[in-house]
Amino acid sequence: MRIVFIFFISIVSLQLFAQPAQKQLPAKRTASNIKIDGTIDEAAWKEAAPATGFIEYRPNAGTVPREEFRKITVDYTIAFAKVLKQKSPDATFCFLSGQGADQIENSRLMFAKDKGIAENFLLSLHFPQTYIFRPNYIYPVTLRKEPNFLYRFMRVIYPFLNVVYHNGVITSEELSNAMIDIGLNGGDKTVYENKELREQKMRV
Repeated sequence: MRIVFIFFISIVSLQLFAQPAQKQLPAKRTASNIKIDGTIDEAAWKEAAPATGFIEYRPNAGTVPREEFRKITVDYTIAFAKVLKQKSPDATFCFLSGQGADQIENSRLMFAKDKGIAENFLLSLHFPQTYIFRPNYIYPVTLRKEPNFLYRFMRVIYPFLNVVYHNGVITSEELSNAMIDIGLNGGDKTVYENKELREQKMRV
């Protein structure tokens, strides 16, 4: 059985960063069969227009309007997961959530409630394996333009936090290594909190 390995991280255009030009990507119809398996090897892909000018976007709570955050966090996840379940029911779904996600869905915090809603929907689909990752502060190893003052401040004090609050922070490399390892090699639980992600060791 061929297992599909998926990280669901919302991909949106630079429009969300208030860029004036709206991104467009032409779609090309094909009559050939496309298998959603993570390998782009069908001939039809060679005829598709390349997508450029897009970024990985989580997004950060407070940097987009409330309804936009919910659309990206919940609606996109639900739409993607429905299609994946229909086309690749044997897939392994790896979802990047966040610390504090509330599966009871009663939290007053936008981030916690929306992540909880998304987690619950994914679990209701009963993929053979569903892994949910809940990091706290993710330290970007590669220098980037931080979205606001809080993130700029967190980057500066990360070395201190890594000592006094070691299990509450994680580097982007540690997180990606843990997600890839668990997704490919399997895990012994469904939800991984920040501490458990830091303790995860890469397996060959």
